[in-house]
Amino acid sequence: MKARRLVLIAGLLATWLCAQPQGRILWSFEGNDGIYNAIAISDVDGDRLPDAVAATYYGAYPSDPRKLYCCSGASGDTVWVNRTAYGTWGNKGLDASPDLNQDGYDDVLLGTAGGYTTSGRSVIAVCGRTGDTLWRYSRYQYWGWVYSVRGIGDIDGDSVSDVLGGSGTTTDSAGAVVLVSGRTGQPVWLRRMYDDGVGSVAPFVDVNGDGLPDVLVGVGGNSRSDSVLCLGGANGTTVWRTWAAGSVSDVERIADVNRSGCDDVIAGGWDYSVYCLEGSTGEIIWTTSLGTGRVVMEVVPIRDVNADGVADVVVGSWSPMVTVLSGADGSTIWNGMLASDVWAVDTLADVTDDSVPEVLAGCLGNGAGMVRAFCGRTGEALWQYQFSERVYDVTGAPDMNGDGRPDVLVGLQDQGREPEHLFLFDGAPPAALTEVSRETLRHDRVSGRLYFELSGTERYCFALYDLTGRRTNIERFGSGPAVEHVGLAGLASGAYFVRLRVADAKYKTLKLVIP
Repeated sequence: MKARRLVLIAGLLATWLCAQPQGRILWSFEGNDGIYNAIAISDVDGDRLPDAVAATYYGAYPSDPRKLYCCSGASGDTVWVNRTAYGTWGNKGLDASPDLNQDGYDDVLLGTAGGYTTSGRSVIAVCGRTGDTLWRYSRYQYWGWVYSVRGIGDIDGDSVSDVLGGSGTTTDSAGAVVLVSGRTGQPVWLRRMYDDGVGSVAPFVDVNGDGLPDVLVGVGGNSRSDSVLCLGGANGTTVWRTWAAGSVSDVERIADVNRSGCDDVIAGGWDYSVYCLEGSTGEIIWTTSLGTGRVVMEVVPIRDVNADGVADVVVGSWSPMVTVLSGADGSTIWNGMLASDVWAVDTLADVTDDSVPEVLAGCLGNGAGMVRAFCGRTGEALWQYQFSERVYDVTGAPDMNGDGRPDVLVGLQDQGREPEHLFLFDGAPPAALTEVSRETLRHDRVSGRLYFELSGTERYCFALYDLTGRRTNIERFGSGPAVEHVGLAGLASGAYFVRLRVADAKYKTLKLVIP
C-alpha cells in the first residue's frame, strides 16, 4: 500500500511539473566542465549590456586549463577565457569587483580549490576586460581550499577596493580569513581560525566605529569552532562571536530587522537552522529550524515580502523546497516546491509588477535538477525548467539581452548528460512575452516625454525601470481607453526601460536614454 502511495504521489508530482510554464532559454554555453558559479558583470564587450562570468568545477590535476569564462550577455559568445585559474567548488567562490587595475572596467574575483601548486587554494583577481590574471594570493599548503571570495570597500587607503577570502583546513593547517589589497594582491591581514575552516565571508557595516567596513565570517567544517564572527575590517580582530550548534555554511548582511539602528546578520548551516543576529552585538534575534537533515546551504535577503516593513530571508537547504522566512521573527511566509536538495537560491527583480522581488531556486533533483522562479509575494510558481543534470547555481541577473526584463543565469554540474552547462533564461513568465503594437508606446525626444495610447478597455500598468531592474517612481495604473503623456523630469542621466503591461498578458518594452 505504501509503495502504491509513493507511485501515486510521484505521478501527481510529475503531472504538476509538466503543467508548469516552461522558462525561455535565451542562450546556452558548453564550457568544459560543470559550471559551479555564474555572475553578471558590467559590460566588457562594448555592446552596453551586462556580460556573464562563469567558473567551472576545479577538476583533478592535470585537467583542461579553461576554468573561467566571460560570455556576452546578449548572445552567449565567448569574450575571453582565463587559463591560469584552477576552478572553484560551491557557489560562493566568484564575485565581481569595482575596477582594480584602473582600466575603467569592473574585475573578477575567484576562490580556487584543488592543489596549491597549480593555482589552486588561491584568491585570484582577473581583469574583467581581457581575462588576464592581475594577481594571485595563496598560503599554498598552509591553508585549504578557498571556498568564498567577496569584494569589500577600500580598507588600506589606496583608493582601490580590497578583497576578502575564506579558506578551509588541511591536515596540518587551520582555515583562515584574509584581506588582500585589491591593487597589489598582497595581504593586509590574515586571521587564522586555529582549529576550523571558513565556509563563507561577507562585507558588513562599520560596527566598531573606526570608519571602515567590518567582516562577517561563517566558521565550521570540523565542528570545533562553529560560529558566526564579526571581525574589524582594519585588522581582523574580533568584534563579536556568536556560537552555533553546527558548521556555518553561509552568512550575509540584512537590513536592520529589529530597528536597532544597525544592520543585522543572517546565517545558516549544519544544525538545520537559520539564525538572525543583532549586527552590533551578535545577540540572537531569532532562530528557525528547518527540520532534521535539512542542512542550510544558502541564505539570501529579499526586500520586504509580507509588507511589514522588514526585509525577509530566502533559504536553500537539503530540502525539496525553497523557504521564505519573515525577517522580523523567522516565521515561514511560504514554501515553494521543487525536488530534492535546493542548494541554490537568489532573488530576481520584480517581473509581476507587485513591487516585490521574485525568488529563484535550483535543485540537484537526484541528478535531474530544475530551476524554478516564484512570485516573491505569494510563492506562486512563475516558470520552471527541467534538466538531466544537477543545478548547482542560480543567479538573478539584470537585463542581459536588451529586452527590458531581468534575466536568470543557471549553472549545471557536468554529469555527461547535457551538452551545455551555462544557461541564460528570460526572467519573465512566458505568458508575459506577447507584445502589444509598436504604435502604443513611444518616446518623444524633443519634448522629453513618453506617450502611450490605448483604445480598448483593458487594465494597464505603465512603469519605468533602471538597468538593474529597479522600478523608478514614474508609473501609471488604470483602465483604457486612455492617452497618457508622461514627463521625465527629475530622472538622472542614463539608460532606462519603459514597460507597458495590458490585461496581465501583453507587454510592450521601450529603451530610452536620458542625456
